[in-house]
Amino acid sequence: MRVLIVDDSPAVWRRLFDMLEEFPSVSLLAYANTLAEARRFLAGCRPDLLVLDLSLPDGNGLDLLQGLRAAGMDTKVAVFSNDPDLRRHSLDRGADWHFDKSLEFPLLLSLLSDRGYWREQGVIVGSRAHVES
Repeated sequence: MRVLIVDDSPAVWRRLFDMLEEFPSVSLLAYANTLAEARRFLAGCRPDLLVLDLSLPDGNGLDLLQGLRAAGMDTKVAVFSNDPDLRRHSLDRGADWHFDKSLEFPLLLSLLSDRGYWREQGVIVGSRAHVES
């Protein structure tokens, strides 16, 4: 499973990296700390899961989410936010999940460990891929 993390907080992305290392089926595709970086990555690749912060230095993650959906991308999106009032907004704009950044990290673990769900989505959930140099 390919994952793109879009978050500008080093503490958050380090925690996400540590969590993702627990799952051999997850290959971390990329990390971006701005909307501009995320758009560059998404122009050339299609992750299975996008973990998205809403408050970024160059704008709102909801803009990226709306752009993905308008372009017809079916990448699964898990929004991470410290503002629970934005839950409905992110879901209305096409997020698949909205997690409270301060309380719900374990729910992302549950999501990632649900191999049956990812298989149903057509995502390869085998062992971690290795690239030969």
